Amino acid sequence: MAGKLDFNDCKIVSWGSSTAGSLKGTGLNEAAVRFSPTGCTTLPNLFNVSTSLCFSTISGKNLYCSGDNGAPVYCKAPSNGEWILLGVAAMQLTCNGSNEVKVIPFPG
Repeated sequence: MAGKLDFNDCKIVSWGSSTAGSLKGTGLNEAAVRFSPTGCTTLPNLFNVSTSLCFSTISGKNLYCSGDNGAPVYCKAPSNGEWILLGVAAMQLTCNGSNEVKVIPFPG
């Protein structure tokens, strides 16, 4: 794929969990996210992943819970509207109420 991605037009897709205690899912969920150039301020840097990117929900609501580790994050290519897999959600230990998601991008 040649071209650029719109980091303000992205989505995360996951089975999701509504509470950290039960980790009970509500089905497949999709949420709009965008790149946060200032980085994640409320999430710990587990495993010292220096290449992670920070995204935040457009709605401002918490969407990320411990059961969402590895959820795919896609961004749209403006040139053709194609959704391109950018990376996966980094490990999260709890449902912390943050609207931030750390993303480990795929190399390339």
